[in-house]
Amino acid sequence: YGVATRLFSIALFALASLLVFQSQPLLSVWLRDTAVAASVAPIAALLALGSAINGVMHLPYTLQLASGRSRLAFLIAAALLVIMVPLTLVLAWHFGTRGGALAWLLLNAIYTIVGTWLTGRAVMSFAGWTWLWQHVIRPVAVTMLPPLFAAWLCSELSIPPLAAVGAG
Repeated sequence: YGVATRLFSIALFALASLLVFQSQPLLSVWLRDTAVAASVAPIAALLALGSAINGVMHLPYTLQLASGRSRLAFLIAAALLVIMVPLTLVLAWHFGTRGGALAWLLLNAIYTIVGTWLTGRAVMSFAGWTWLWQHVIRPVAVTMLPPLFAAWLCSELSIPPLAAVGAG
């Protein structure tokens, strides 16, 4: 479970880091419009990070189902739905589309904290806080440092979008 989580987290966040740290150059290449890319890039970065965090939680979710605790999975999903609707409305009202994307990121951060705690407590103790720290947070931090450095370097050196995507 731990090794599978580590490998999945590294692969998932390696891909997500391209969208998080190089979203503007990637969108500039794809859309061929730097103005649109600049306005959409922060939204894409928030959505990509929120989706990557959500992706990591597939392992605890499947562990809940495999252990016969489908009720726990259902209750977590229902609680997240109750949180998501007002959170999205409030943040979108105050911050527009960036607020809606931020709601997705925050919801998945809440899901990770609460879901990890509940899975570790109610299903298997090895799937709790130790799992999150050792098999998700530490590998993800190491995985995201090189793309973060590359993004910083690209912005400092004013590297063209296609080369920045390659560096990412």
